[in-house]
Amino acid sequence: MKSVAGIQAYLSHLVLRPRLTEGAEAALSVEEHSGYEIFGSPNDMKLAFSKRTGPQDTPSPDRKTR
Repeated sequence: MKSVAGIQAYLSHLVLRPRLTEGAEAALSVEEHSGYEIFGSPNDMKLAFSKRTGPQDTPSPDRKTR
């Protein structure tokens, strides 16, 4: 995703957001393999970021970005 608007659209989608959440939770629950082993780079870093942050950190439509 290349823009805040794209992220917001994805996360507000009734089908895509639950799939993303379910997939991230499943990947984070794997103890035998690292994020790098599962996804490779740079997606392993995205998974690690999603573990540290969450939906509360997703830019809201009324929040200004620079």
